[in-house]
Amino acid sequence: MERMDPRVGPLSVSVVEPLKRIHLKLDEIEGLALDVQFTGRHFPIEEPRFTYRQGPRMLIDCTRMTQNGRWQGSLSADGETIKVKDFYGTRDRSWGVRPIGIRDEQPVLPMQLPQFYWLWAPVNFGNLSHYFHVNEDGAGGAWNTRSVLALDGADNDGLKHLNRPKIDVTWRPGTRRAEKAVLSVEDGLGRDHKITYEPISTFMMKGIGYGHPSMGHGTYRGDLSVTREDLTPDNLPWQQPDNLHIQAIVKATHEGPDGTGSDGIGILEQLTLGPHAPSGWKDILDA
Repeated sequence: MERMDPRVGPLSVSVVEPLKRIHLKLDEIEGLALDVQFTGRHFPIEEPRFTYRQGPRMLIDCTRMTQNGRWQGSLSADGETIKVKDFYGTRDRSWGVRPIGIRDEQPVLPMQLPQFYWLWAPVNFGNLSHYFHVNEDGAGGAWNTRSVLALDGADNDGLKHLNRPKIDVTWRPGTRRAEKAVLSVEDGLGRDHKITYEPISTFMMKGIGYGHPSMGHGTYRGDLSVTREDLTPDNLPWQQPDNLHIQAIVKATHEGPDGTGSDGIGILEQLTLGPHAPSGWKDILDA
């Protein structure tokens, strides 16, 4: 219950330097252990406030900060230890109202198909970071989006907000998993930039509680409960509700207005449910 001592069982998070450095530690349990430190590459970006209603019901009213950085330390699994040195990564932190815990069993009236279209793409390049996200309605209209460029060491005033972001996704046939995505965006001088995302592996978000059928966020478990679950993404049907939310690890390529480019690595998070006209979807889980 002490907010300045964020820990649960064997897992703890320590703020070493506010908005810059954190220490994440997992004491060995069920064959897993972790001792790593994250250092931000720049001041965190603040995403626009998310306000999303489902009929008369407020589903989301929150704000989030996101920050790319580097990890140092070590992790181990089943006796194998892996040294972590200058490993690119991303952390984010939200506050406000989000759907957690037991669902409200009362129906939303009038009845409507659930709809949510979400892409989130933080990417690490050699000397800078790029961020993009979008929420779209069923017609393809963006109700929350942002694209930001952050040079290493940038403070809050040094973050460069980009204009007119538009992403074109090629979906893997018969699924709602991206095969490739291309973001087009303009800088402050009106010059065109393009970032291409190519998935190379998949992380199941239910592994950290999102949509998990029994270990979901905010679910009452009584006394401390620690459970290990091993998941193989390629063996899990994409259309099963608790498998919809994923993060694809992606190779990213930036093409600038002068023809130069650079390669990076990052995330293309995906959660798509219900109709979305630009993708040709009309039902909850058609593809």
